[in-house]
Amino acid sequence: MPMNIMVRHFFLLLMISTLSFSQARGQAAILAMIFGDKVASENFYLSLEIGGNLADIPPFPRSKRLVAVNFGLGINIKLKDKWYIVPQFLPLQPKGYRYEGSLESGVFELDSLYSNVDIKRTISYIDVPLYLYYRPYRRWGIGVGPKIGFMTNASDYYESELANLEVFVKDEVNSVDFGIAIDIALELIAARKGKGLYLHFNYYQGFTQVQKFLPGQNSVIGISASFPFITDELAEDRLRNR
Repeated sequence: MPMNIMVRHFFLLLMISTLSFSQARGQAAILAMIFGDKVASENFYLSLEIGGNLADIPPFPRSKRLVAVNFGLGINIKLKDKWYIVPQFLPLQPKGYRYEGSLESGVFELDSLYSNVDIKRTISYIDVPLYLYYRPYRRWGIGVGPKIGFMTNASDYYESELANLEVFVKDEVNSVDFGIAIDIALELIAARKGKGLYLHFNYYQGFTQVQKFLPGQNSVIGISASFPFITDELAEDRLRNR
């Protein structure tokens, strides 16, 4: 890869990595749309990642999986034939679980309204996975790698017929999560006029304790779609050689 292109890619990565938490989602999408086609090559391109999670923190008793959406930016770098490295920046990556419980605020009138109700504990992270992919065939591949998450917020949502209540519990959650992620990707080459679409089936297992006063690690099953940003010329070439 020529040096001037490597320098341009470096500064693009630097811009992405320094996004503020509050503006990360919108700016990641804007950067991908502005710079995506300009930096795309056979060996390097950006992609938009959108999907859903089924999250849990076993062995918390009587917990149920939490349904959440995820969003972010992928950076696809070809190392050599069939081998790729794919760092991602995922500013929207909620985890957590659902369970039945009661509010314990110390205010009797309030606690009585939220006794034995469904509670959704949502822990928001900015995740940075780093996948090493092997693609033995053009249409599919498997990736594995570490993932680190930086907790930005944590809330309990108490669901009641009267009104839902949000209680912030950020102080009860550790600030960093670390584990390993496995991903299986299936490519639909002809989608988007040859620019392609990847369908991902992934699993994440955390190694660190999520909550300060309760045992358990994050466990996430995910399904997502990846939208590559490549040039029209590259798309036409992919259609010819699929």
